[in-house]
Amino acid sequence: MVVTELGMIGQVLLVSLVLGTGLPVLCFTLVVAGVGLGITFVVASGFGYELDFAHGVPTLVAS
Repeated sequence: MVVTELGMIGQVLLVSLVLGTGLPVLCFTLVVAGVGLGITFVVASGFGYELDFAHGVPTLVAS
């Protein structure tokens, strides 16, 4: 935690620090998950399977 004697400016800096590190991590995680699902889709279709999102979780089912 960043401790400053600047009052409101310190709070703004802390919020910007949290958003400046948390938001890129979230975006990176979403991109990695999307790429992983894309690769899974391509590989599964090559083996004759399909991705099924019936219960919210992607599963491989025989086509």
